[in-house]
Amino acid sequence: MLGMFKKKKFVSLIAALCMFGASLPAARASAYGALSLTDSYKATYTASSGIFTCAASPTDFWQFFGSSTKTIRILKIYYENMNTSSASVYFDNIYLIRRSTANSGASVSDTVVPLDSNNPAATGSPGHYTANPTVGTTAGTI
Repeated sequence: MLGMFKKKKFVSLIAALCMFGASLPAARASAYGALSLTDSYKATYTASSGIFTCAASPTDFWQFFGSSTKTIRILKIYYENMNTSSASVYFDNIYLIRRSTANSGASVSDTVVPLDSNNPAATGSPGHYTANPTVGTTAGTI
């Protein structure tokens, strides 16, 4: 019974706050702030480089250019090393390197796919290199 009372009180409080925010005159509403309910949904995307051949002694082989309009958070990076030659050559040490200046060289752009068709177009751009680029300035290694 006590739990039910608390729920009703909480619902009443929310209703009172919604009515209070909506009933203030425009001049006073800005002084007290506005009450609005927003969706906490964040647009998410996926991209894949697919299978490609790196340079024989690769420097940077994958890149992600950020966005000038949005903060982009990379949630997961999946890397798989596959050798198609007869020699057993695998890259044991893979590093994530943050660069303060961009690499220069030809890169292949990867396709970015929104996970929801209502998402806006992606503003970040991933890509990979099949030949070593001239690397930019290192800002940090992860």
